[in-house]
Amino acid sequence: MPVQLLFYQFRDDANVKAYTDKLDEMHKCILEINSEEQINNLSKKLSENGIDHKVWIEQPENFPTCLAVKPYPKSDIKKYFNKFKTVKIKLLKIKNILKTCVFSYTADIDHYA
Repeated sequence: MPVQLLFYQFRDDANVKAYTDKLDEMHKCILEINSEEQINNLSKKLSENGIDHKVWIEQPENFPTCLAVKPYPKSDIKKYFNKFKTVKIKLLKIKNILKTCVFSYTADIDHYA
């Protein structure tokens, strides 16, 4: 999964260290994205702005199913995610719907660094 890949890839990053040191106190959110085009556009926008992230490509379908963002202070990345809705986990479990999700990890990291 992209989350584990990000944490490993950026394990020496100050924000990742701060996040994992206070894991239970940090904010995690799952946001819904509705199309391959949306996830690709978001990935492009994040890349253009130097926001480290990973898109998970489902195989053998070769279809993006998840985008995970490295931990950042909320103020640094909030603007990229304002238009997305929070996923309703109970609804997903009940209907067995596979949705493309964005995993965003944020915190007031300045307080822990």
